[in-house]
Amino acid sequence: MPTATTSELVRLFEQGEDELVERVLAYARRQDYTRYTTPLQAAWRASVAGLTQALVRTLSGSADVPEFRPDDDVTRDPCCAFGILEAQRHRARGIDLELFLGLMKYYEQSFLDLLEASALPAATKGFGTLFVRRFFDRVEMGFSLEWLRTSELDRLEELRRANRELAEEKSLYLTIFESAGLPLLLIDEEGRVRNLNFAAAQLFHGSLTPGAFYYRKDQQGPPPWLAEDLESFRAARDAERVFERDLAARGETRRFEVRLRRTLDVSGRFAGFTVSLQDVTARAEVERVLSEARDGLEQRVQARTRQLDQALEALRGEMRQRAQAEEERRRLEAQVLQSQKLESLGVLAGGIAHDFNNLLTAIVGNADLARLALPRESPALEPLDDVGRAADRAAELCRQMLAYAGRGRLERRRVPLRELIEEMTALLGVAVPKNVRLETSVGHDEPATEGDASQLRQVLLNLVTNAAEAIGEREGTVFVSARSDVFDRARLDRMELGRALAPGRYVVLSVVDEGCGMRPEVRARIFEPFYSTKFTGRGLGLATVFGIVRGHGGALDIETAEGRGSSFRVLLPLAPALPARAEIAPGGVEDGPPAAGGTVLVVDDEPSVLGVGRALLQRDGFTVLTAGDGEAALDVVDQVGPGLRVVLLDLTMPRRDGLSTLTALRERRPDLPVVLTSGYDHVDVAESVSGLPRVTVLQKPFGRARLRAALRRVL
Repeated sequence: MPTATTSELVRLFEQGEDELVERVLAYARRQDYTRYTTPLQAAWRASVAGLTQALVRTLSGSADVPEFRPDDDVTRDPCCAFGILEAQRHRARGIDLELFLGLMKYYEQSFLDLLEASALPAATKGFGTLFVRRFFDRVEMGFSLEWLRTSELDRLEELRRANRELAEEKSLYLTIFESAGLPLLLIDEEGRVRNLNFAAAQLFHGSLTPGAFYYRKDQQGPPPWLAEDLESFRAARDAERVFERDLAARGETRRFEVRLRRTLDVSGRFAGFTVSLQDVTARAEVERVLSEARDGLEQRVQARTRQLDQALEALRGEMRQRAQAEEERRRLEAQVLQSQKLESLGVLAGGIAHDFNNLLTAIVGNADLARLALPRESPALEPLDDVGRAADRAAELCRQMLAYAGRGRLERRRVPLRELIEEMTALLGVAVPKNVRLETSVGHDEPATEGDASQLRQVLLNLVTNAAEAIGEREGTVFVSARSDVFDRARLDRMELGRALAPGRYVVLSVVDEGCGMRPEVRARIFEPFYSTKFTGRGLGLATVFGIVRGHGGALDIETAEGRGSSFRVLLPLAPALPARAEIAPGGVEDGPPAAGGTVLVVDDEPSVLGVGRALLQRDGFTVLTAGDGEAALDVVDQVGPGLRVVLLDLTMPRRDGLSTLTALRERRPDLPVVLTSGYDHVDVAESVSGLPRVTVLQKPFGRARLRAALRRVL
C-alpha cells in the first residue's frame, strides 16, 4: 500500500481521539461494562490513547497488513507485545479474560466506525479496515497467550494482592465515613439503611462503637421521621432536597437541617440516597428570639411612626423652604457660571483685539510708507487709500471687541440720560422701521451717570435696534425710559454682573419691546461675541453692550419669554466726581513732523510693529534702535546713555512689561520722553501715568500722522 495511504490513516486516528473516546464509552455504557470498570471519561481516554499509539506505530512501521504466518514468533510482534502488557495490567486489577476480550471488541468497533465515517477514498477505507482488524487480532492473541501461560498460583497471588488493596480502600472509606462530624446515613434504592456513621449511631442508638452498624447483618427501613420525605424525594427525581425536622436526640428534642442527595454508582446508575443532618437548634432559638423581638419592635415602630407622622408635616414645610432655597442657589450658581463664561470670552476677545491691533499697526504704517514712496499722480494711491479705510473699519471692530472685554477707552463725563435719549431720538427714528413706534420717558429725578457718552449712545442704539428687529414686520412699539431706583442684594444677585455691585441707588436705562421674545437657550447666549440668531451681522451688538456696561461698573437685568417680548434694563452708577485721566492721542491730529534728529528706541515684542515703527521714524530723520522686550530695552538705554532722545514703549511684552520698564527708565533718566503704545485701550494705565511729565499713551493701530502727534506732545 502506498505511503500516502498509511499517512492518511495515521492522521485520521491521531486527530479522532475525542470521537473514539465518545464511541467507546457509549458502547461500554450500553453493554453495562461500566458497572465493572469506571464511568470516568479520563480513564477511557487513557486506554484509547494507548491503543491509538500502538496502532499508529504499527502503521508507520509497515505498509502491509500484519497477516498471520505459521512460523511467526508472535511474542516479538509489537501488537502482541502491547496485548501482553495490557493483560498483565488488567489481570492485576481483577479483570478476567472474558471481560477483557468482550470489551476489546467494542474498542475495535469504535476504530472501524471512525474509519467508516471518514471521507477517505474507498480503497483507503478497505485497506484501513483490514489493518485495524488484524491489529486487534494480534492484541487479543498477545493477551490470551499471557493469560494462558500464567499459573493458577500466580493468578491466586494476584487476587490476594488485589484483595489487600480493596481491604485498604475499604478501611480508608470507613475511617473517613466514621470520622465525619455530621451524622450521615446511606440508604439503598429499596429504602433500607445500609450504613450510618458513628455520629449518627450516637444520635439515634446511644453508645455504639465506631463501625458497629457497618458489620450488622440486618438492614432496617428508613427512620419513621424520614420515610414520607424520602418517598416524596424519590418520586420528584430532584438531585437534592433540604428541610428541617425536630428530632429526639440523647434525651432531648433538637432541631436538625436534613439534606437528601441521590447516590450514583460507578456506572452512573441510581444506587440510593445519602442523608446528612446538621444541628441547627441554636440557630432556631436565635430565630425564635428574633421573631419575638421583631414583634415587639413592630409595635414600637408603629408607635414611633405615629410620632414621625406628626413631625412629617412640619418637615415638609421645611423641605419646601429648602427646595426654594436650593432653587435660588442653582439660579445664582448658573448666573455665576454664565458670568465666568462671559468673562472668559471677554479675555479672549481682548486678546484677539490686542494681537489684531498689532497687525493693523503694520498694515497702516506700511500703507503710509507706500504713499510716501509714490508720486502724487500714481494710480497705486487709490488702492492704498482703500487699505487705509479697511484698516479703519478693522480698528473699529477691535474697539468693539475691547468694549466687550471691558477694556475700552472711556472718555468720562457727566451724562444726563434725558439729554442722551433726546440726542439719540432722531438717529433712533431712522434706525427703526416705520412699522415700529418709538416712545420715550424720563423720570422727574433727572437721572445722570458718569461715563463715556459715545459708548452709552452705542448701548442705547444697539438695544433699540435689537428690539425693532424682534418686532419684525408686524406693528409694535419700543419703549425707552430712564429713571433712578434703589436695588437690594436679592435684586442685584439676579442680574448679569449684579453680584459685583453694592446695594443702593442706581440709574436705570430701560428698553422694552413687544417682539417675539427669546427661548431659554437663546437667552443664555445673547452676550457671547459673534453669536447671532440672524442670517447677517457680526453678532457683536449685545456683546458690545455687555462689555460697555461692565466697563462702566453697571449691571444688566433681562426679562424675556418666547412670544411675550423682552425687557432690557441697564443699571449704571449715579454720577460721581470726575476722575483724572491721561492725555490720549486723539483720532484726528494735525500732521507735521516733530523736531527731527536724535535717537529713538522702539520697544515691542511684535517684529512687524518694530519694522514699521523704524521705517516711519527714519523717514522723519530719526536714528532708530529696537528692542524686543523690556530687559533688552534697559540694556540699550544703558549703552546709549544721554544720546537717547525718546522711547516708544509697548505695554504688553514678555519678561518685563511696559509699566515695569517705564519705572526702571524713570530711575535712570527721569526726563526721558516716553510714548506708551498698546493694542488695548488701557484706560487705567493712562490715568495712572497722567501726572508723569513727558509721558503719553498712543493707541494701536497708528500711522504716520498719529505717531508724529504723539512725539510732538512729549518732545
